[in-house]
Amino acid sequence: MKKILPLVFILISTIQIQTKAQSEPDWILRLFNYSVDVTSVSDYIISLSIDAAWLASEINNQTTLTGTLSQNAQGNWGYSSSPSDKLVVVFNDGSSIEFKFAKIEGYVDGDADDFKDSHSMDFTAYSPNYVNVRIVSNIGTVNENIEWQNVITGNMIINGNDHTVNITHQGWKYSEIGNGFAFFKKDDLVTGTSSSAVSSYQINDRVYVEIGHNSNDGLYNKSTQFWKNSSLTTGSTKYAFQGVNVFYIGYTEIYDSANVGYYNKVHESYNWSAEGSLLKNDQQYASVMFSSAPIDGTTGPYLIAKQNGGGEIILHYLLNPPPTDVSDNSVEVVSEYKLEQNYPNPFNPSTTIQYSIPTDKEHLLSSTNVTLKIYDILGREIATLVDEQQKPGIYSVKWDAVNNPSGIYFYRLVVGNFSQTKKMILQK
Repeated sequence: MKKILPLVFILISTIQIQTKAQSEPDWILRLFNYSVDVTSVSDYIISLSIDAAWLASEINNQTTLTGTLSQNAQGNWGYSSSPSDKLVVVFNDGSSIEFKFAKIEGYVDGDADDFKDSHSMDFTAYSPNYVNVRIVSNIGTVNENIEWQNVITGNMIINGNDHTVNITHQGWKYSEIGNGFAFFKKDDLVTGTSSSAVSSYQINDRVYVEIGHNSNDGLYNKSTQFWKNSSLTTGSTKYAFQGVNVFYIGYTEIYDSANVGYYNKVHESYNWSAEGSLLKNDQQYASVMFSSAPIDGTTGPYLIAKQNGGGEIILHYLLNPPPTDVSDNSVEVVSEYKLEQNYPNPFNPSTTIQYSIPTDKEHLLSSTNVTLKIYDILGREIATLVDEQQKPGIYSVKWDAVNNPSGIYFYRLVVGNFSQTKKMILQK
């Protein structure tokens, strides 16, 4: 793309969708994860808009920001020049998303990934029953850092509900590679408001991540610190995180190539800290803390909200819990179908999914066909992790998403007439 042409801005309308009741832990977890959810959607849309514009331009060998890109059953793309006022992307499963660019300028001598780190864009994105937003995205190099600010306004589906959002996502990242070392730093701040028919949010979350590779120490290290001061109101109840400040460090050995990216052992436990409160209707309801004291070399504790009454809600798994592998599934008696939440979540770049197939007492050794597939946020199939006959038992499968962009993904288990789908977040 040697030149970028301005196009016309479109208005935002409202998407309608069914809502469903949630339990108190569900609402608290939604609040804890909301800033990641909404920015993952916007990051995905920005990335997809650039990929679409780049692909259309490459097909036509000139800057192309309107028309239709259509994917066939084999995954190949074709182009037609209609419509003339927007760029429509139609995937092979029938889902679609359309972009209308008011401004798209930036670095044009490299590839699409270069443009993603150096651009100024103002565009709208619409996909039926999914998103109808305007995004103003600016990113570029400032004093060796790559800095960005994305302003997202309009409507998007988050956790099954239509939300009217006004969110600002800003931050910076820096990386360096030297002789025997490499490190990466990223700082993200998310602020703004979001409301649906059943809830409203005031968002003020920040996260800082530093990843280091030192061949002298033989370690990959990842330190994470996040702050949360966001609130959620649903009905007559308001939940708010107040003064939450969490810091933790994980590592894996360089020679342990199977676990690179997991950072699944506690490092420098004396530096780990967790503080802050969860309020309910402006009253102290729970304290944010670790489930136990961190111990070096272990997978470490969870982050929990310890309720005044003694109960607890797991907010984050922090480091990767060890997977459960079953070598002889016929011996393990399982009472029900179950698809577990992947761990870690969010993850980068690998995660583990565990599921259970119940035992048929009359046919203890019988097998049934099992599929476990990954889908992106638009419903496109990304990967098939399992498609085979399996006996009753507990299984765990690892998904390596190193070649996939950041964003929200779904994994779906199908065993006979049983099916269940859950959400996970890839955060690079």
